[in-house]
Amino acid sequence: MLTRHLNRFFGILACLVLAAAASAQTPADQGRALFEQMCVSCHTVGGGDRVGPDRPASPSAATRRG
Repeated sequence: MLTRHLNRFFGILACLVLAAAASAQTPADQGRALFEQMCVSCHTVGGGDRVGPDRPASPSAATRRG
């Protein structure tokens, strides 16, 4: 009986850990959120219609621009 309860407990715990790991943001998601919070009022990505300079859509595009 105790073994069955422990198996259930650890099964639920494993599901919770996996769900938390799946919902964790990647560094790219964190950067996107930061850009949207702090930069979007002046900068765009590919739009070019704001006060600040336009940001490239990818780091490789910035390298090509110089």
